[in-house]
Amino acid sequence: MAYFHLDKRKNKYAEIDGIRRRVRCYRLKQRKGGKSLAKWLIHILSLASLYMSWCK
Repeated sequence: MAYFHLDKRKNKYAEIDGIRRRVRCYRLKQRKGGKSLAKWLIHILSLASLYMSWCK
């Protein structure tokens, strides 16, 4: 019975660890995505400002 309890607890920890790992991976992906998004926004804004100056 005690062994079963220990195993259960170990499984719980493994699940938590797995979730943490997934979250970490997701966050890293988000960070990378955020960087590329920021680059795109800067690119679009610079193009828009160029376009506006051209129109004037």
